[in-house]
Amino acid sequence: CDYNNFYGKEYFQKYINGSTQLYSLNVTETLYETSMVGNASMEWLKDRLTDTDANKSPFLMWIGPHAPHYPSTPAAWYANEYNNVKAPKTPNYNKSDSNKHAFVGTNPYLTENASEWIDQLYRDRLRSLLSVDDLVKDIVELLNQYPTQMDNTYILYTSDHGYHLGQYDVPCSKEQPYEETIRIPMYFRGPQVPKNKVTMDIVGNIDILPTFLSLAGITYDKDTYDGRSWTTGLLNGVDVADEEYDNVITTDTSSADAWRTVYLSQYMSVGTYGFSHCSTWFPSSDGSVCPGQNKKPPENAPNGEAWLVDRTEDNNFRAIRIINDTVNLMYAEFVNHTWDEAAFAKPQFYEYYDLKQDPFQLKNAYDSLNGDTKTELHQLLMKYGNCTGSNCW
Repeated sequence: CDYNNFYGKEYFQKYINGSTQLYSLNVTETLYETSMVGNASMEWLKDRLTDTDANKSPFLMWIGPHAPHYPSTPAAWYANEYNNVKAPKTPNYNKSDSNKHAFVGTNPYLTENASEWIDQLYRDRLRSLLSVDDLVKDIVELLNQYPTQMDNTYILYTSDHGYHLGQYDVPCSKEQPYEETIRIPMYFRGPQVPKNKVTMDIVGNIDILPTFLSLAGITYDKDTYDGRSWTTGLLNGVDVADEEYDNVITTDTSSADAWRTVYLSQYMSVGTYGFSHCSTWFPSSDGSVCPGQNKKPPENAPNGEAWLVDRTEDNNFRAIRIINDTVNLMYAEFVNHTWDEAAFAKPQFYEYYDLKQDPFQLKNAYDSLNGDTKTELHQLLMKYGNCTGSNCW
């Protein structure tokens, strides 16, 4: 196949960053989008590392591969990996509470056929991420060839959101306030960052820019950004042995309390769509994998009801996560699509979870709260929903 004919979400993009200028890279049939981005990044980084100018400036490199976004097309050389893997069947998989917002409370149960589609999407996501692993490995190995520079370089690895794969009968995508969407790991290494340390501070993408400015010694007005520098938490943390990594639940709560205990997340629906939105990659009918074919999952259950993943009219929310030494809570308010102060003042629906008691957010406990607590949570959400700058801290 001629990969030059593909663009964007088809995973064979020949224009870097969507420009109309062909990047000066030797594009051949065997190249794949993530690999092309990685190769271009390596060339750029090598130029910086081999620059002999004594006055060369510090550099910042940001790499954002499309993988594993749908259709999660894998590189041809990874297309047969994970053939027997299935999506994790977490305690909240194919389970919902009728007292959840909008379609999340009414989506039909996932059938065996729907689960098989979810398994394929999960396998594809893992396969496409193997090329991201290659990219990360090559970047680190290149930096290791220049020890002085490596010892003076910070590396951050994270993502912008998580993903649903059948949790609460939502077959795919994101667009929810639950842990599957909002809670993701963040890995950091660099000068004075201690090895094998873990912190449970509530850190978000809004904190990345202020943190890097602080690490670089660049001063800025604290009210310029809603986020804040996380250098104190980054350079501290809790000791964790290597073998404990898979089950880390420890936290230095005094440090976390000093840093942040409340964090806002919000989402305004981008449209109404269902399971078929999550285009899924398969090998071609003849078994070839270059580039294979994209198929749409079934939109509806056998009874004709749709498996929705977003809906304009009522999947609009603002939520806060509250974590300190005594509580671990999520509180969310769902509003109409006008997304204005009138909507925020009178939400359509509420959800509340005590994650110490209900870590998989299976039962909406909002109705069990007393009036004073409901008012307090609403006022707190209004405060964080409208804050700017250091007032968000």
